[in-house]
Amino acid sequence: MVGDAGPISVELHRYNFGLERTSAPPGTWPQSLAADVAAIRHEAETVGRDPRSIGVAASGGARSVSELLDRIAALERAGATIVTVPAIFWATGIPQAIELMDEFSACAGLPRRD
Repeated sequence: MVGDAGPISVELHRYNFGLERTSAPPGTWPQSLAADVAAIRHEAETVGRDPRSIGVAASGGARSVSELLDRIAALERAGATIVTVPAIFWATGIPQAIELMDEFSACAGLPRRD
């Protein structure tokens, strides 16, 4: 089943789920994410899925570690259950991306994984 909710398309299947998001206008990501989460939950209920069983991953369009850290509370309020760290897009290469992920982990108080 595919539902079209304006700038998003929600696709639900028996075993998997997907959301394809086009870019939101600058400064509107908290509202657009909350609307996306509402659409996800509605579509899940429509096909008999428990909407609480579906994780929602987002970075809120953050462009740096500090920006992402500043957005965590707003991401949670908007309905995100997983914070993604798009370090590869912030970096000039893999080594720098790993350093950025380490920086995020340290700042967020997460244990380092080797």
